[in-house]
Amino acid sequence: MRALTAFLKRDFLNDASYRFAFALNFVGILFLVTLWFFISRFLGKDVTLPGSGETVDYFPYVLLGIAAMGYLQTALGGFSRKLRAEQLTGTLEALLATPLSMRMLVVGTLAWDFLMSSFGVILYVAIAAAFFDMPLHASGLVGFALALVLTVGCAVALGMLSASFIIVFKRGDPINMLITAFSALFGGVFFPAQVLPSWLEPVAKVVPLTYALDAMRGSLLLGKTLSEIAPSLLVLAGFCLVLLPLGVVAFGRAVDLARRNGTLVQY
Repeated sequence: MRALTAFLKRDFLNDASYRFAFALNFVGILFLVTLWFFISRFLGKDVTLPGSGETVDYFPYVLLGIAAMGYLQTALGGFSRKLRAEQLTGTLEALLATPLSMRMLVVGTLAWDFLMSSFGVILYVAIAAAFFDMPLHASGLVGFALALVLTVGCAVALGMLSASFIIVFKRGDPINMLITAFSALFGGVFFPAQVLPSWLEPVAKVVPLTYALDAMRGSLLLGKTLSEIAPSLLVLAGFCLVLLPLGVVAFGRAVDLARRNGTLVQY
């Protein structure tokens, strides 16, 4: 716990030292919510949610998609960016030499970023509800929270896989861009998978974000109970159970390989 607190304190002090940029992050959320509100008014279409057959306004549909996508971008970009910074400042080897477990290293590195991403999601929803009359179902908050937790788990796993790539190949941009674009295209962030060609629709079933958004939208926008969104949550939990151990193993082996080759601090 002390190690996690130290990571959080370090990252908070680092972000808070750039006060103007820190404040602009939240102003940017307000402008982004406003932008998508007017885009949705321009499109003027409702979206049919997969499975339930019920329709919702495009504004809350896309807003929750963007909010959930933020977790994926945080995991891929945040972990990779901090790992790169440690390489550039020459502190990566010292950090990896500490008695911290690989799990704590990953959790500590991403804790602050995910805390801020979670605050951003709450801010997205609060602004949309307060200023743009986005309908919310308080009865679905528990299901929404569970979906967020499982989404974070999957995102952390993908972040570790991305970091493994960086340690070995020194550049993570290609794989990060590929995962982000793939998830946005097939995960239902901006449009449901039903608009894709029929032969591409099944691809959405192998994207964790598909199930995360099904659970989030169903609980928060339709007020579905835990039992009703349980199938999506179970699939999402299955992704976590597979991807998290895979991410830990991949990251550990990447570090061992870089140590053996003497390239751990190279960039």
